[in-house]
Amino acid sequence: MKCKCLIISLLLVCSALLTGCDFVRSALGRPTSAEIEAKRQVILEENRVAAEEKAKAEAAEKYSRDSLAALNSFADKGIQMKLRSELPATIVSAPELRYYIIAGAFGTPSNAEKLQSNLVEKGFNSEILVYRSGIRAVGVTPTDDIVELYGSYDRLVGEKIIPADAWILVNE
Repeated sequence: MKCKCLIISLLLVCSALLTGCDFVRSALGRPTSAEIEAKRQVILEENRVAAEEKAKAEAAEKYSRDSLAALNSFADKGIQMKLRSELPATIVSAPELRYYIIAGAFGTPSNAEKLQSNLVEKGFNSEILVYRSGIRAVGVTPTDDIVELYGSYDRLVGEKIIPADAWILVNE
């Protein structure tokens, strides 16, 4: 009998050693290594998603702060920002982007084209906005980003590429 118990004990120990800790864990009602690894992967994915969401929230907060700072800087410098809907004349070809620096407005189309050509030569994106009255406004650095617009405005005025009385068209 003692021999049988010894053999059974030896078989159980060998079985546990051969099948690993998972056999013992499952026998004791504990999670196996595969279950632990699956849970670890779930936690890693949840942490990755949470980190991405945090980064997006921080980026949005930074963008909001930078946008408000740019708007305040425009106001501090006395730069006019005009909503398209509040302009007395209607723009025939609707601008696609939200902000345009209006470098000049001309009754003669060739003058608008000349300014636009000059701006393009200096590396700036430029569009001619045509009003129903025939006036052509030259919009520089069209963008949806107010922070980018502020940097462009400072550079354009600082390098005397556009006049200091240039204003901002807000396409809303």
